[in-house]
Order: sequence, then structure tokens, then C-alpha cells
Amino acid sequence: MSFRVRSLRPAHMFILFLCIGGLCWSTLALAAQPDPSLPGNHLVIKEVAVEVGGGETMFTIKGEAFDFVNLSNLVVTLGEIGPLVIVDAMETEIVATYFDELPSGEYLLSVFTGSGQSKHDEYDLTIGGAGPAGPAGADGQDGADGQDGTDGADGAVGPAGADGAAGPAGVDGQDGAVGPTGPAGADGQDGAVGLTGPAGANGQDGAVGSTGPAGPAGSQGDDGQTGPMGFPGATGPQGPIGPEGPEGSVGTLLIQEKTQEVPIVEGQVEILRIKCEDDAGNDLGRVLSAGIEGLPTFASIKTLTVDLGGNEAVIEYEIEDAEGMNGNVIGKAVCGSIVP
Repeated sequence: MSFRVRSLRPAHMFILFLCIGGLCWSTLALAAQPDPSLPGNHLVIKEVAVEVGGGETMFTIKGEAFDFVNLSNLVVTLGEIGPLVIVDAMETEIVATYFDELPSGEYLLSVFTGSGQSKHDEYDLTIGGAGPAGPAGADGQDGADGQDGTDGADGAVGPAGADGAAGPAGVDGQDGAVGPTGPAGADGQDGAVGLTGPAGANGQDGAVGSTGPAGPAGSQGDDGQTGPMGFPGATGPQGPIGPEGPEGSVGTLLIQEKTQEVPIVEGQVEILRIKCEDDAGNDLGRVLSAGIEGLPTFASIKTLTVDLGGNEAVIEYEIEDAEGMNGNVIGKAVCGSIVP
């Protein structure tokens, strides 16, 4: 359901049309004619459109000089109904609502943007049954704006208006921060003893207890089998020096050399073993000295270790500067033995 009230400056009577589906009814509304003698920049209500339906009544108010600093300075009232809820507001248009469907009747709509005569205007609305709609009259010419009059003294504060209808519920706010932990409560009373629970699993074996006192000696058993031989005992202290033996015959030290050749291998440690034996396997005595006897001129020894042990010399060595060259390494051991 909708009602539309349009103000024509020279007229006092207006026709409203009510349409539902394909049927239309007319409704009569009366509006007060704006006063052309008001000074310039005076708040003026020129037109009010009313829509009733869906459980509310919507007012679209058009005019001039709807100047306001913020919405808290803008007030729209409807007679004894009281203040309306402002939905939207601009300098020439205000949209306000009343959260109920208004019945037919006479209403005085007022707009305030501050104190003083120039910041207030009223609009008479009469909504009710009417006859057939007549033709709309032609718009009259706007009168010239008068000069601003001096502001009148502030009037006495009027009585408080009736409480407006409750607005729609706002959206849920965000959850607040978690508050600090409260103090611990007092210990509660001991509860009743519960039922006996099932038997638990066997626990782990306890630690071995201390050795008990020795029992009485038993009868001697049969001899067992001989056990394995034990480890050799530690070496005993050196015995006393024996008597000096008879002087032996003077012998001759026989010196012999033994050599051995192996191919050159560069970049790795090689081991050369030389025994003090002749080709037939006869002992040539003990190793007196050993080393590398021969090496090609393009190669050099990087590391060399000689171990003299009994009748065998062990020579560890590493060759460098012989990449891609062929040749042999010659090792030599000097062997010595005493002959009569």
C-alpha cells in the first residue's frame, strides 16, 4: 500500500491514488502552502511522499535549505507520533520512517535543523477517503525570495515526545578478549569412596635382595671334568745374571745387499718388502739398513717410511711428479751376518 502527497505551491488540496493489483482508489490529503514571505535560506518543505506497507510508513521529504551540521542536529517529528527515524538525509531531501502502518487521519510533519525560525518548517498532512480524482492544477510561479529576518528568541523547551518504536536489532559484535584467570576456588569436600576397580596388571620384578646367610656345608660331590687351560700368567721378575761363559771365537761380519724392483705407481702409498735371503732361500742375516736405491729422474719421493724387523725390511713410500711416465722403483736392503 502506498500514498503519495505532492505539494503544488498555489493549492491547498491534493489527491492521492491507492492501487492494489489492477484496482485503484483515491485518497485525499491536504498540505499547508509554503509561506512565500519567508526570508532566503529558510528551511522550506515543498513535497512529501508517503509509502505505507510491510509494517512501516516511509516519508520522503523534499525541499530547500535542509542544512545540518550532523544527523544529531536533524529532527523530523509527526504530530503526537513523535520523532521519526532518519534513514537518509541530503540538503534537498530527507527520508524518514515510522515502524508501523499509519491509519488515515491528519498529521503535522515538522523538520528541525537547529534553533531559530529559519531552521524549522511544518507540513500538514490529511490522509483519508476522497472522491474521484480531479485534474491537477498548473504549477504557480515561485515568488521572489525575501530578505532574511532576524532570528527570534528561542522558545521554551517543549514536552518530551513519546518513545519511538524500537529499531531493528544490530549485528552481533565481535567476541571480546578473554578475561584474566580468576582466583582458584576453595577445595571441595571429599567425594564418597568409589567402587573397587579391576585388578591391575602384574608389576615389574623388584630389585634383587641382599644375599642371605650361608647355609650349612653340603657333602662333597664327585670330581668334575678338567676345565680348559687358563690364560698365561704375567711374566715373572728377571732372574739373577748367570755366570759369564767362556770366551767365544772371533767371527767375521759378512755384509750382503739385496735389491728388488717394482713398477712406478703415482699418487698412492706402496709397500715394498725385502727379505735377507738369497735366491735359494738361505738366510743372509739381519737387516742392517734399507731404503730406495733407484728412481727415474722425472719422479720424486713424497713420503718414505722404513721398518727394520729381523731379517725383513718393510719400505712404505709414495711417488709424485711421475704422471703418465713409465719406470721402476729399486729398493735395497743391507744384510749382515757373523761367519767364523
